[in-house]
Amino acid sequence: MKECKLTTNHKGPTFINTSGADISEIDYFLHSNIELQPSKRITDHPVNVSDHHPILLQMQCYLIQHAQQTSNNQKLKIKWEKLDKQQYTDIISKEIIKYSDMLENDNESIDQIIKDTTNLMSETAKKVSKQKTYGKNKLKLNIWNKEIADALKANKHAYKIWKDNGRPMNIDHPLIIEKKLTRKTFRTEIRNEELRRKHNERNILIHSNSGDKNLFYKLIRKQRQNGNTFINDLNVDGETFERDDILSGWHTHFNKLAIPTEHPSFNYQHLQLCEMDYDTILEISRQFTSKEVSLDIIQKAIKSINKGKAEDIYGVSIENYLYGGDLFLKFLHKLINTMFQKRLIPDFIKMGLLSPVYKKQRRQILLQELPYVLPILFENN
Repeated sequence: MKECKLTTNHKGPTFINTSGADISEIDYFLHSNIELQPSKRITDHPVNVSDHHPILLQMQCYLIQHAQQTSNNQKLKIKWEKLDKQQYTDIISKEIIKYSDMLENDNESIDQIIKDTTNLMSETAKKVSKQKTYGKNKLKLNIWNKEIADALKANKHAYKIWKDNGRPMNIDHPLIIEKKLTRKTFRTEIRNEELRRKHNERNILIHSNSGDKNLFYKLIRKQRQNGNTFINDLNVDGETFERDDILSGWHTHFNKLAIPTEHPSFNYQHLQLCEMDYDTILEISRQFTSKEVSLDIIQKAIKSINKGKAEDIYGVSIENYLYGGDLFLKFLHKLINTMFQKRLIPDFIKMGLLSPVYKKQRRQILLQELPYVLPILFENN
């Protein structure tokens, strides 16, 4: 403390033992400002259920409020179970006709047709899912009692009166004040019930038998349920990046991927054999005519992919294909066969997403273990 020029003051015992007696002072504020008023011990706080007395230190400070920046990059998750699938099918069936006609024109680019089609599917799904579906919103709380129920009822009644009177926005209006007070009372009752349950759990632990195995395993299960699922470390080629430096680790990794390097232990002789095999296979494939893919095979391929999975890099999931309708299926049939006949697989449909999956009990993630999400059209092919 002397080296850092820190000081503190004594306030009296702050720790309470299991018998309820104040026995020692173990809570301090350390500071270097000698002009501050001494810190105080608070012994009569009504909602304190801890075994420590809170301490108070007052200081003068200046806070600058920054304007909140609204981000437009938030990704909309499509809930297909709630989406109007028939409306989605109707829009796709109406718009897909022009893309089907474009396939007949040799001057049209396959790449551009696929890009426009994926954009059509993605934007149509977003447009349909944004339409509000009216239903009953049920409040989900982990705790409940009569006081919370009465406070919620009063809050809903105050909201209804405010709504029926034209939703006045003046903060001094009696209906606005009443709505805020009932909302505050509702939240207060929730916090009081949470504190009461914590106090009861604490008393159970204090007065329980040390050999109570049921309570012991109950505490273990509760601790596991509250586990943190975030990682603290990222390993990149043996170098560990922690917490705030994890983003720098990703930057380092992808920089290395973009720079061609020669690895001393790489088998270049095997690489030459692979390139020879590739050229041979490519030459043989040019001598054969591609077989036409039947509509039935495409249908089976679409139905074989599991639903509810992650979207690809273009915001398209298997549901976009599954609910596209008969006209879209015929377009897809024509598109795939055209690609095979022209021996053209655009590179942009081969790009995928690296999706980190953070698991419990894992505090570190290796880049080699990241799952890879392929575009849906590439999986269909």
